[in-house]
Amino acid sequence: MVPMQRFALIDERHVEDTRFLRRALGMPRLVRREPVIDPGQSFGSVLRDNGGLWRMWYITFQTRDREKDGVGCATPQHLAYSRDGIRWKKPNLGLVKECGTKKNNIIIGEHQKDRNGRCLTGYGGMSGMCIFDSTTHPHPKARKRFTALYGGYPADSIGGILLMDSDDGIHWEAWAENPIFPGGQDTQNTFVYDARTGKYVMFHRPMIYCGVPFHANRKMARCESDDLIHWSPGRVVLDMDEADSPAWDFFDEPGMNGQRGRIKQFQGLTPWISNGCYLGFTWTYDSRAGTFVTDLVHSPDGIDWKREALREPFLAEDRPKGFHGKLPVPNGSPPVLVGDEEYFYVSNTPYGHHEGALADLGKGTRKQRGKYLESTSIYGFTIRRDRWISYDACDREAEFLSTPFAWEGGKLCLNVQIEKGGQLRVEFEDQWARPVKDWHLDEIPPINGPLDAVDHQLTFGPGPKSIVKVPPVGPIRLRMHLQKARLFGWSCTP
Repeated sequence: MVPMQRFALIDERHVEDTRFLRRALGMPRLVRREPVIDPGQSFGSVLRDNGGLWRMWYITFQTRDREKDGVGCATPQHLAYSRDGIRWKKPNLGLVKECGTKKNNIIIGEHQKDRNGRCLTGYGGMSGMCIFDSTTHPHPKARKRFTALYGGYPADSIGGILLMDSDDGIHWEAWAENPIFPGGQDTQNTFVYDARTGKYVMFHRPMIYCGVPFHANRKMARCESDDLIHWSPGRVVLDMDEADSPAWDFFDEPGMNGQRGRIKQFQGLTPWISNGCYLGFTWTYDSRAGTFVTDLVHSPDGIDWKREALREPFLAEDRPKGFHGKLPVPNGSPPVLVGDEEYFYVSNTPYGHHEGALADLGKGTRKQRGKYLESTSIYGFTIRRDRWISYDACDREAEFLSTPFAWEGGKLCLNVQIEKGGQLRVEFEDQWARPVKDWHLDEIPPINGPLDAVDHQLTFGPGPKSIVKVPPVGPIRLRMHLQKARLFGWSCTP
C-alpha cells in the first residue's frame, strides 16, 4: 500500500505565495481541566506502544536539607501507565525508598546503581529522560527496546549527558561508554534519530559559549552522531535576537551572579520530525519576570530554526483557556498521534522561577522551597493532526498558492475549517502555474461551510468522481481561494 503524504503548513517550504491570508498558531485543548499527574514535572517522556499501552516517565521534586544532604532537592524518576492518555495509574513498584517507604512508582532515585554495579545517578538523581522505543520508532544503534538520554552526575564517573537502556522501561542499565557528552548539564536534554541523514541529533544547553562566568548558556546547541557514542561539538542553533530582547537591556537576575545574557532566553527544546520538517516546543524564559512560555518553532534541517513573526506563545498563562501557571515545561518526547489527535504533556506550577531560586539561596525558608518544588503538576493536551499552524481568511476572498509537489492522481484531501457562509475553491496548475484542464481537474465543485475536517476529499468532474490515476505531468500546484476559512494543509497518495 502506498503511504499517504502529508503537507502541513507549519513548513513554509510548501507555500509559494499568499494574498489576504494571516499565518496563525493552532489552539491546543486540555484533555481535562485537572492535571493528569499531580505532583509531577515533565522532565521525561510519554510513549504509546503498538498494543495501545501508554508509559509516562516523569520526575518529582523532593526537598532536601542542603547542609545535611549536599543538595537542595532530589529528582526521583517515576513511571505511570495509561490506556487512553488521560487517566493514569501509578503502579506500586517497590523499588526505591523515598520519604521512608518503597510503596511508590519510583524507578530511579539518588545514588542508584544498575544490576552491573554501574552508577546511574549520584547526588540528587537525574535530569529528565528522553526515550526511544525501538518497537515504534526503530533506530540502528538500539541495544534494548528502550534507549534513554539523560543528564546526571553518577558517583563513579564524570557527570554530563549519559545513556541507559531497558527491556521493560522499569529496570535500566548504564552504557559503559558514559558519559557520552561530559560536562555540567542543566534541564532536559533531548535527541532524535533523523532517518533522512542517518544521524542521531541532540539538543542541549551549550558548553561552548560567551559569558561562561555568568552561566550564559540559556540557548540551544545542536550536535550529531553516527553511533550515539561519538558526538560533534555543540553548535548554537537557537538563540534570541533584538526583536525579542535588546542586547543592551541590562538586568541582573535576583540571586544570580550577574546577568546571564539577554533578558529573554531559551531554557530548553523538545524537538521532533514530522512530514519531513523539524518541529519543536521551547521553554522561553523571561528572566526579568521569572516566567516561561512555550513557543512553537520549526526548521527544515534542525539547524536553521524559525519562530512565528508576531512572537505569540503557543502555551502561556490562560492559553489555552484554563491552563494556569508561570513555568510551563513540555516533556522531552514527540506528541503521540492517535487517530486524528496528537497528544502532548506539559507541567506547570503557580510559582515563578525566581521564587524557587531565592528560596534555594537561603533568602526564603526550606518550607517555601518545598512548596515551590512540590507544587508542579502535569497537564495533558491534544491538537488535531497537523493543526499547529493555519493560514486564515476573513470574509474577503483570499488566495493561497502552493509550491510544486508530486501527484499523479489518487486521493487528495484538505485539512481545513470553513465557517458558515464561507467557501474554499481549488484549482490545479502545473509547476509553471499554468491551469491543468485535463482529467476534469477544472471541474472541482466549491467546498462550502460549515466544515471541520482533517481529511476532506476533493472530488472532480461530473458525478462527482475522484481521479484515480493520471499520466505523469510533472509536479503540480494547488491554487486555493478562501473566504472565512482556515487552511492547515493537505494530504495525497502519489
